[in-house]
Amino acid sequence: MFRININYLDYFKFRHLNCGIHQVLFDLLNKGVPVDYLFYDAYIECEDIYNQIVVKGIDRWYMHTRTLSDLSDIGMDVKITKFPNLASSYPFVQEKFSEGKRIFLWIWTEYLPHLANEPRSMHAISLESYDQEKGTFIISDIPNLMGHTYDESRIQEAFDCLDDRCRNMAYICDEQYNFTEETVSLLINKFEDGFLAVSNNLNLYDTIIEKLQEHSLHMEEYKKDIKNYENVLAMVAGSRYFLSKFFRITRYPGTDKLEEIVDLSTTIRNVFLKILLGGKSNLNKTIEKIKALKELETENIKMIKKRIIQNRSHSVSKMSLQPETIVDLKLKYEILPGNGLLLKWEDILDEYIYQYQIYANNTLLGVTVRNFYEIQNVDHTGEYNIKVKVKTVRGDISLSNDEVTLITASRGKDYALGKPVFCSSEESDVNRKENVNDGSSKTRWSSAAGSDHEWICIDLLEEVEIRSVVINWEEAYAISYTIDISNDNETWETIVNTDSGKGGIEEYSDFGSAMCRYVKLTGVKKATLWGYSLWKLEVYTD
Repeated sequence: MFRININYLDYFKFRHLNCGIHQVLFDLLNKGVPVDYLFYDAYIECEDIYNQIVVKGIDRWYMHTRTLSDLSDIGMDVKITKFPNLASSYPFVQEKFSEGKRIFLWIWTEYLPHLANEPRSMHAISLESYDQEKGTFIISDIPNLMGHTYDESRIQEAFDCLDDRCRNMAYICDEQYNFTEETVSLLINKFEDGFLAVSNNLNLYDTIIEKLQEHSLHMEEYKKDIKNYENVLAMVAGSRYFLSKFFRITRYPGTDKLEEIVDLSTTIRNVFLKILLGGKSNLNKTIEKIKALKELETENIKMIKKRIIQNRSHSVSKMSLQPETIVDLKLKYEILPGNGLLLKWEDILDEYIYQYQIYANNTLLGVTVRNFYEIQNVDHTGEYNIKVKVKTVRGDISLSNDEVTLITASRGKDYALGKPVFCSSEESDVNRKENVNDGSSKTRWSSAAGSDHEWICIDLLEEVEIRSVVINWEEAYAISYTIDISNDNETWETIVNTDSGKGGIEEYSDFGSAMCRYVKLTGVKKATLWGYSLWKLEVYTD
């Protein structure tokens, strides 16, 4: 299966989606689904935000959003099964784990230590695996916790105390998954239909300004209101941020305005957070920023609606008379270190051409507005017919001289494959050290969270001449790290020392050839809050 190389952490930096949707989103990302298309309905109107957060006092985590709640357009479904208690679910749990599924369930926060400081409430987590002999579950609580081991008694307490209507488990049924160019058109049409109905009522901002002016002399006495305003701005930032992802991947206008809205609403939100923490703020400047935000929102709504109407009128009149565009993209490719493939072509996007669609053997892999596309998990023994098709605003696919056929070749023998592995720590029994050289692209090693100084070492079992080392990072990569070699596991020579790690796949061969038995990767500085995580560590002798 092909997978787009993306930064997962980018999807969890705004608290727009509730905790249950976070678990679903992470699973979809791991399945390689182009989720940016599914944010077509991420926009939440100001009037709804005001009514739910300011009037009703509902926290943003519980605010209703349709985003990712219906996956039927791509042939997926979230299947829900009810259980009287956790013990009765074990046959179901083991069956789904054997099928490679991640299971979502609700729990009470007070029973799990990592949520002890959170308000007592229902919360969604993911079950990753179950060890019957040890009586433990591996859980994830995206985005705050990944691959954590809990005794099953804790999960049982947290689940069994729920009201019986809430003792449910869910998983994503993806056997009928289907993503085609027709799917893209359907989702764009859904966005357009939904956004044309968006109200121009932006009184939310006027109300906040009025309240701030009323409370100006005694702001510290109105912290409940300030907390509501902070929630409001977080919801505005999050919903506009996810819509901007949909705009980028479909090349809709308004992305720049949306990004301005996200930045400005985040800035204002931070002012309210500062007040909640006892800090002072310039009220007049804050009010001016809120006025500017309202103006941006007004312009953005008008601009998007105008373009929707233009697109739809073009599709049945002037644009329908335009001849097929024949283009030569001058498509090229290069095989990346490990198992990646990078496509490149000339960028010819203009007023009428707004999207590139990438196919391999007549299967749609994804869509981009850029003139390059990276594919991961390429089978090096396969033959691929690669096409890049061009989508126009009238909905047809242009003819283009854009086709290449390539036979990928193996990079040689990975001498680290299956050899003994040692490490400084393991995050869990699931993400253990042996995963870095087990030959699978679906398993990984993760170090324990917390420390920057962690290492993993492979014993090649004999002294060989190595010519290249390939690191395939998961999202938790190292900014600074070294690669060292040794013949005796005591005296080490550093062959790579970098402070500019970028994540993804990184290959080193400029050290020439080196004789060694042991190869060790040592993290010096983390790029994330988590530990380090590797899909693969490969050593080549050819």
